[in-house]
Amino acid sequence: MKFKLLIATVFSTFFTFSALLHIPIQWVVEQAPKVRGLELTGLSGTPWKGQVDSLSFQRMNYGQVQWVIDPLAILKGHAVFDVRFGRGSELDLRGKGTVGYSVSMGAYAENLVLSFPIANAMKHLPMAVPISLQGQAEISVKSYQQGQPWCKQAIGEVVWSGGKVVSPLGNIDPETVIADVTCNDSKISVVSKQSSKDVASQFDVTLNPNRSYQVSGWFKPEANFPSSLRSQLKWVGKPDAKGQYRVTYSGRL
Repeated sequence: MKFKLLIATVFSTFFTFSALLHIPIQWVVEQAPKVRGLELTGLSGTPWKGQVDSLSFQRMNYGQVQWVIDPLAILKGHAVFDVRFGRGSELDLRGKGTVGYSVSMGAYAENLVLSFPIANAMKHLPMAVPISLQGQAEISVKSYQQGQPWCKQAIGEVVWSGGKVVSPLGNIDPETVIADVTCNDSKISVVSKQSSKDVASQFDVTLNPNRSYQVSGWFKPEANFPSSLRSQLKWVGKPDAKGQYRVTYSGRL
């Protein structure tokens, strides 16, 4: 009797485990609550390994998403996915990294890297002045932990390479701009710096949990700074002894 019970238990466990392994992701999504503005096209695979051909949110297509779950992390109470995304997106986005969720930490990400042509992103941002940006943006997230309203903690870097600022009065080539980004209890700090034959600059930006922000920094026209733009600097103010124009600004999102 005990032997039969053991056999029944083993087979029941095996079939249950097998069913969980092969459950279609399409079925899982159909049972989940709907998210307004989210559209998934071409779902295939399982919750453990699969892909969606096209993920759209608020009418923006973010392209293909592929994922593979880390089975060992499940034993520790974490849902951890290695993801790749962006193929076929409107932004020509490319990204990969690790995202996860646990009861103790909430949502988090590690070693997440994404890149896109900055001109594609500018198409979706309202500009108060007639300028456009060119070049490639790369965002590297070493670590991120969910928090309200922004993040509990995060460490990352933003690199703008091959950059160019195009305006009716002239173009500026900043070459490579590097910004270090940190977050502690939803207070986000961004420190950027760059130097080229056109211009040099350094800026500190702080975004607070109450949505207020402060910008402080300077820029210095260099030898190749366009003369047509140089003549407009009189409206900015006077440079200091180092030839730097100071910039300070604050506001609220």
